[in-house]
Amino acid sequence: ANGDLYCVYRTTQGFIAESYSRDGGRSWSTPEKVRYADGRLLKHPRACPRLWRCNNGRFLLWHHNHGGTGFEDRNPAWTSGGVEEDGRIRWSQPEILLYGDDLSYDTGRLSAPS
Repeated sequence: ANGDLYCVYRTTQGFIAESYSRDGGRSWSTPEKVRYADGRLLKHPRACPRLWRCNNGRFLLWHHNHGGTGFEDRNPAWTSGGVEEDGRIRWSQPEILLYGDDLSYDTGRLSAPS
């Protein structure tokens, strides 16, 4: 709400990383693991997390809700809601967003949500 920038990105370690810029992108905070509001780690494999800012100022985060380190197991897709509090985004517990019957590695992976 105050013009800060927020970045999320995949890692090879089973979680999403986040970083904040308070100066228009000239510098960034040290990356941290994304966590739920209760402090638990938000797990995510080596896949693209997707972040949306909604019209009401809240956020949605697409993720896969497991701590794998490879490219597999991207079905189902999950979402968590985010609320900005004290200059940080607090993430809700996940809900299943999309599920497909095809669980194969080649065609059953739900990713690249753009």
